[in-house]
Amino acid sequence: MSAYDDDLDVYLLGAGASFVHGARLTNQILPYPLTHFPANSSRLQTVRRFLHDVFAFDPRAGLGEESYPSLVDVLSVVDMALD
Repeated sequence: MSAYDDDLDVYLLGAGASFVHGARLTNQILPYPLTHFPANSSRLQTVRRFLHDVFAFDPRAGLGEESYPSLVDVLSVVDMALD
């Protein structure tokens, strides 16, 4: 089992003020883990499947950050599903 498989809280930052200190901007939060973490991570496989099924988007297609669904749209779908 890797650290990626543990149940962890996730905190998302992206207002821009923290960018100068190395944090991602909002439109970079979703693409970053999908392009910088191990491709075989079960969590990322779940995210890829979700993006494919809900947004008809494949992060492995090598498209730029501007092609990803917005984080607000993704989190809105997740929020509605949790309700």
